[in-house]
Amino acid sequence: LGYNHPPLGVWVVTVWFTIFPRADWAAYLLATTNAGVTLWICWKLFGDWLDEAKRVVALAMLALVPLYTFQALVYNANSAMMPAWAAATLFFLRAWRDRRPADAALAGASAGASMLAKYWSVYLVIALALAPLLAPGRWRFLRSAVPWIAAGAGLLVLAPHLAWIASGGASTFTFAQDTLGTDASAVSKSAQYMLGVVAY
Repeated sequence: LGYNHPPLGVWVVTVWFTIFPRADWAAYLLATTNAGVTLWICWKLFGDWLDEAKRVVALAMLALVPLYTFQALVYNANSAMMPAWAAATLFFLRAWRDRRPADAALAGASAGASMLAKYWSVYLVIALALAPLLAPGRWRFLRSAVPWIAAGAGLLVLAPHLAWIASGGASTFTFAQDTLGTDASAVSKSAQYMLGVVAY
């Protein structure tokens, strides 16, 4: 239920190589399928908000980001987050717009899955929590069942990993802490991450 990173990436690789042989071509197929699924989810997301021409341009612009192309050729914890981030965004925006419980549950489950891919996904979870507070119409959204359904679905997806951590499997936190280093370097690395997002 965990190692250096949370377990989603390992689960995906385990399932994939149960079906496919352990060969280079299968590893590249996994990586490109992961990127393709992510871009397909983004295509659906863009279709909800943009006309056809802008939808094509948006996808083309996203495809220029190295995370979705060159860096996506190696499947790792970073690329494991990609489909979950895209799905969380898609379903969150649908839940915001339509207040459908199913979209809220899928948004929460996808956000939980992103946390199971890599703890850096806390940035996504924070953004999803803050977005309704900053947008017009916030009270209509916040008074609905949607935020509670999303939070519950996210916690349900995270529950096995949280139970593993509670039973002494804190290696994921130890690794994250060692990666970040001291409090000062953690703030510095977080700032660098945010600058990288802006640069992308």
